[in-house]
Amino acid sequence: MSSGYGKALTQDAQQSLQKAKLIASRQLLYVPICDGHTIFHDFYEPYYFTKIRCEKRPPGYGLHCHRIVALLCKLIGIKDMYAKIDGAINPQNITKAFIRGLLKQVIQLIFYLV
Repeated sequence: MSSGYGKALTQDAQQSLQKAKLIASRQLLYVPICDGHTIFHDFYEPYYFTKIRCEKRPPGYGLHCHRIVALLCKLIGIKDMYAKIDGAINPQNITKAFIRGLLKQVIQLIFYLV
């Protein structure tokens, strides 16, 4: 699945929202999902003073994590995961740490030779 995030500052809140959506749409990132429901492996990602630890869980476990991480997981398509945040609870840093951790996952591709 793909996701993106953006930040914008203007005089009007409505214009800021539109500008942030435009920036996010320009910075779409592809995030792979394992078995259609979870992450590929456990990871730990620090970003400034925010540290996030995510763990792979079996089907039916659900999302046991911070509300921002849960929202990102729902948008990406992740259904089963555990996440713990240590340090600063800054929404921008949580988002960036989580996205960076997802993008750094090592994807194991198995090729079958016929």
